[in-house]
Amino acid sequence: MENAGAIDRKAIRSLASDTRVSMLKRLADRRRMPSELSKEMGIAPSTVVEHLKELESAGLVRKEKTRRKWIYYELTEKGENIFRPRIPFQFILSLAIGFVVMGVSLWNFSLLQPQSNGPAAGEMSRDSGVLQTFATAAEGPAIAPKAVADGASNDLSTVFLSLAALGLLIVLAMLYSIYEVMRNRRK
Repeated sequence: MENAGAIDRKAIRSLASDTRVSMLKRLADRRRMPSELSKEMGIAPSTVVEHLKELESAGLVRKEKTRRKWIYYELTEKGENIFRPRIPFQFILSLAIGFVVMGVSLWNFSLLQPQSNGPAAGEMSRDSGVLQTFATAAEGPAIAPKAVADGASNDLSTVFLSLAALGLLIVLAMLYSIYEVMRNRRK
């Protein structure tokens, strides 16, 4: 199935005329009759009808007949997508992935932070006025695995912080893209 928002050669050819683009902009506001477009733009009604036929053959506008024999022209979905682009699903998905990556990374980072249960190896403590060093020969084998685990924890912390920063950048980029689409939609 063809994408309704895809622009083909015929649509591009019909958009080459400034008059037709101006008509599309007016039709983006609301549906209009050819006589209304003629008065607003200051061109002959027959010229307006010819331009509208070209836009209709490109699939950008459609003719709507009413019970009162009036003929209105309005934008099709393809024409709407030119002047009011939708926020693609990929943007929303990327935004959600960015939030998930950022959240999981920060959560893992908080889990990897060492819990302070007292002075670590090589640190000194002032206990009852006497300085004590906790890296004794008896504590040596018990301290080594903890030091290795702390080093691994620091490496993982860096990775998770980097992932959190990447997630934040993805979120900011997607929010900026959505802002630009919304800003262009208002013009």
